[in-house]
Amino acid sequence: MKKFAVCTYSVQALGAVAGWLLFRLVLPQYAFALYWTVPALFMVLSLLAAVVLKVAADKPSRQTVNWIFGAKLAKFVVAITYFIVYVKVVAEQNAAFACVFLAFYFITLAVETFYFSKLLKSKHV
Repeated sequence: MKKFAVCTYSVQALGAVAGWLLFRLVLPQYAFALYWTVPALFMVLSLLAAVVLKVAADKPSRQTVNWIFGAKLAKFVVAITYFIVYVKVVAEQNAAFACVFLAFYFITLAVETFYFSKLLKSKHV
């Protein structure tokens, strides 16, 4: 779990800084005020995934799969809820927000899937 947390937070921190620099230096016209809420949301959701990874490691194979898919479903519901609320409440740069949001979502999804698949392979699922 420690490797997972370090890897996930490192990737997200690098992505957050790269995105901030991109909006600050290259595309300032597309910058949006609540940029930092997107990386923060996905860091919190990665904490949820890390807890699930730790809990699922001690469970039988079938329960491990249920825990993993439950965490992915919870992450999806929270992320989509945040997305909808942001778009409805904040009426600025929704296209830039959507691009940043999707980038963080897919990067986090890829990292989590990699670690969850390693866990499942170790359990021979």
